[in-house]
Parts: sequence; structure tokens; C-alpha cells
Amino acid sequence: MQRKISLYHSFPDIFNTASRTLVVNLISGYQKFLSPHKGFSCAHRVLYGGESCSQYFKRVVSEDGILIAISSAKNRFQECRDANKNLKLRRTKYKSQRNYYASMINLAPIQAGGGKPREDKAGKTENGSDCCGCEGLYCL
Repeated sequence: MQRKISLYHSFPDIFNTASRTLVVNLISGYQKFLSPHKGFSCAHRVLYGGESCSQYFKRVVSEDGILIAISSAKNRFQECRDANKNLKLRRTKYKSQRNYYASMINLAPIQAGGGKPREDKAGKTENGSDCCGCEGLYCL
């Protein structure tokens, strides 16, 4: 028995496919042209790994449709917002720890020309100290 193949698709099917394709192409354009110029990445992706928010919505739209993607948007954006707050807290904690430990260490200033100050033939630098600025306390 032969099965009839319909040449006509219903309007909702055509509209759904066209709208999905349009939204996926818009997200792809955002990812290709706008996102690289923002200067930062999705906080959810940075913190947890996996997909960025735009990649997540692109996948949900193509697999499940626009309405499902819109309904899941609030939850995903809240997760991304929370991840951003978490990353900011980590950054401030890291900076405060770094400043604390840097204040405990007396570092010799780095010259504009590179890592160590310039030495003369006797092993003394421009300001008269020895090679590393420790005044001989730590040098062997």
C-alpha cells in the first residue's frame, strides 16, 4: 500500500520552522560579530564550563522551539547573574589576598628595561646596591 505524501505543510509548521531558523541565525550573527567585541565571556560558562548562554538558547530554539526557549530564559539568566556575582566575589577575594601578601614582601622595583636592574662590572647596580637589591642579606 502506498502512502500519500503531502505537498502542503500546515501554516503553523512552516511558521515554526521559519521562526526557528531566523532566531538561530540571529544568535549565530550575535556570536560571530557582536560577542567577540564585548571583551568578556558568559559568566555561566566561565564558572561552570559547558555552553555559553547564547549557545544554550541557540540549541534550545533549534531542538525545542522558541516558546520553550523563552520560558527557560528567566531561569538561565538568573543562573548566569548568580555566576557573575560569584566570580566577582572570587576576584575581590583574590585581589585582597594578593595585596596582603605583596605588602608583606619587600619587592625591588622592576626597571623599565626588564626584570633585573642593570649591573656594572663589579656586580653593583645603578644605585650602588648588589645585583638583586637585597644588600647582600640573601645572596650567597
